[in-house]
Amino acid sequence: MVKGAWVNPVFGEYRVPVYGELARRLGGSFALLYSAERLDEGTRSRVREELAPFAIGLTGERRFVLPTASRRMRTLANSSVLFPYQAGLVRALRRANPDVVITEGFFQWTPAALWWTRRSGAALVLAYERTAHTERRAGALRTAYRRLVARWVDAACCNGSLSRDYCSGHLGIPESRIVVGGMAAEPEYLRRHATEFTAFDCIGVGSLPRPRFLFAGRLEYGKGIDTLLTAWRELSGRVHSPHTGSLIVAGDGSELQGAKAYVSAYGLRGVHFLGKVPYRTLGGLYESSDVLVLPTREDNWSLVVAEAMAFGKPVVTTTANGCWPELVVPGRTGWLIDADDVGALVGVLEECTQGFDELQRRGAEAKAVVSKYTPETAALAFLQAVQLAVSRRPRNSSAET
Repeated sequence: MVKGAWVNPVFGEYRVPVYGELARRLGGSFALLYSAERLDEGTRSRVREELAPFAIGLTGERRFVLPTASRRMRTLANSSVLFPYQAGLVRALRRANPDVVITEGFFQWTPAALWWTRRSGAALVLAYERTAHTERRAGALRTAYRRLVARWVDAACCNGSLSRDYCSGHLGIPESRIVVGGMAAEPEYLRRHATEFTAFDCIGVGSLPRPRFLFAGRLEYGKGIDTLLTAWRELSGRVHSPHTGSLIVAGDGSELQGAKAYVSAYGLRGVHFLGKVPYRTLGGLYESSDVLVLPTREDNWSLVVAEAMAFGKPVVTTTANGCWPELVVPGRTGWLIDADDVGALVGVLEECTQGFDELQRRGAEAKAVVSKYTPETAALAFLQAVQLAVSRRPRNSSAET
């Protein structure tokens, strides 16, 4: 049986069931190395509950960050340089002594994982989620470094096809060693905890006028909240206010105060700021909404899109969202527009206000399309990448999966 280790300093709660399923499929020969200081409390709690036998939380990480962009632009990819040092990481890898190491991206803890695999003879799997669009500002030096590291990657597991295309076309990883399907939603978990949403529902989402448009995510420049509010302002001028519906903004971030100021300055009706909603309660928010709107300027593979679809909600998003080739089928599961195209967004929002039956039809198709993106299928994708990697660099002839 192959022994695996996954090196990932920080991750969201949605990743926990993927780790657990992969550990099960490896017969328990698995270790998850993470930063005990960088996870939020909800994720730490779930790690303790579900991954205790496999999870190794490390402390004492030192991080040096060099910003390379303005404060507003720092929420975009490649807007800073991070140099982390985690004491004890190599020692923990030595204790786990895996046959294959899965690492996230090219920075963070990857240099240490790469060094250890080169010394030990273990195989290396790269978990990668970015696309050519999110990496458009990577620059020559970063790209050269990634191409160098890619030479020692035995296999890669990507979220979607756009990520695969970047790895193969820009970084030189052969497509034959790339597996697609590393992302997943877990609607059953969110449904179990949906009733807990009422404790955080300060605006009474379920009683708001319909259709209920939902924006869920960080309120940062890259997510396009300013584009959405501008479109809502124009929509209010086109559609008689009782039929405009409601815009629910769930999340927190550096753009929150500016967004509230914009709503106040223009007297926009129907906009409700919900604040940050705990991950496990999101099911209640999805159930109470009618359509997800995410006019993002860049996203690797938006989990909120998959989650909303799993609850039978159509989505409005942009071609800058890395998940669109797999999930967003115009005319079937939602609407696809270009980032910053306010006019197109206004047209889609107006269309949504005129056809509630159409929202339900597209929502049903969305649920069917996303149904194959589960923690189990994501774990199987990583298992396939593990098998590919070990076949290229077996540490001993008896290694099997």
